[in-house]
Amino acid sequence: MNFFGSIESREITLPISVGEGKRLVIENTAGSVNVVAGAAEGRVVAKAKIRGGTPEEAKQRADAFNFMVEESDHQVTIRQPRNSHAAVDLDIQLAHGCPVEIRTESGSMHVENTGHGGKFVAMSGEIALKGLNGPIDVTCQSGDIAIEACETPSLSIEVKSGDLSLTDVKGAVSARLASGDLSIKRWSGQALSVESVSGDVAVDLTEPVTGSVNIRTVNGDTSLALADGGDCRVSLSTLRGAVACALTLADEAKGEQRVTGRLGAGTGTLDVSGINGDISVKLRDAGA
Repeated sequence: MNFFGSIESREITLPISVGEGKRLVIENTAGSVNVVAGAAEGRVVAKAKIRGGTPEEAKQRADAFNFMVEESDHQVTIRQPRNSHAAVDLDIQLAHGCPVEIRTESGSMHVENTGHGGKFVAMSGEIALKGLNGPIDVTCQSGDIAIEACETPSLSIEVKSGDLSLTDVKGAVSARLASGDLSIKRWSGQALSVESVSGDVAVDLTEPVTGSVNIRTVNGDTSLALADGGDCRVSLSTLRGAVACALTLADEAKGEQRVTGRLGAGTGTLDVSGINGDISVKLRDAGA
């Protein structure tokens, strides 16, 4: 008996064009999705692995396999038919950038240089975004997320299980993590909100804090490196842990588990609190 069945492979290439003012929507049940803008010509390559109970059934399904590209007034949609018994890797090259929306159940996402925002939802798989410009919304049940070189009026992230990395991101950020470490390198903006249940948080801010920076953790250490010249009220506290603050604060009140004070006139807010874990804050290296 063949307990695992048989698999047939099929590759299909089609041209694709997303007109001005339209968005690209991708729905993929299983398989990776790769979207990169800036190609000479737009095209989508689908590499499918189709399963059947027998070699004959797998071949029959592979011969009948196709994926759908639909265009409406507002969007271009790529998806595979229901019950296709296929895992499909999609490699999409775009001639021009556009907003992108991707939904997957199992498989990684990689989106690069689209120059617009997007919405990304994954049940299981890694997500990598680079060179986006616009509102960004990311939801991931299980998988690591890496976002790099993006400028956004609002970046919203929710991850149940997995690490989150932000590098060279500019704009308002709201991040919620249930389990996983968070690393933010060279962030700039007026609003940063972080809620972490289990995992360490490391934040590097390239601009002085003059807006709102709020970080809440339950289990894990928090470390911040701040640019000099901040203008904010400072509150650092942990229930079970220690606070180490290397900043020179006006009106400072200092204890082992709580430090408060002010930078500049105190216009903005720097509020960091934890339950189980240490908190450390220092000035960043200007050459970092």
